[in-house]
Amino acid sequence: MRRYAMAEVESANTTDELLKCGDVLSRAGCDRVILVSSPTHLPRCLRDACCIFQKARFRFSGWVLACASDTCYAGAVPGDVAIVE
Repeated sequence: MRRYAMAEVESANTTDELLKCGDVLSRAGCDRVILVSSPTHLPRCLRDACCIFQKARFRFSGWVLACASDTCYAGAVPGDVAIVE
């Protein structure tokens, strides 16, 4: 199994990030995607990913899974949080 690591720092929102990451993953030949995000963000992220990946016709559009991280930012203020995805 190959391992990939990349930092995507140009996206302005979840939609933009999903499009950029979807393009990178598709070009790398990935056919399965597992989204990992905070429990409070994951439902929206999964919903958006399914819509975006299907519209963009990425080859993994039917194989998207989600896994909540063990981090939750509920009750935090922006100054409390540094997010690295």
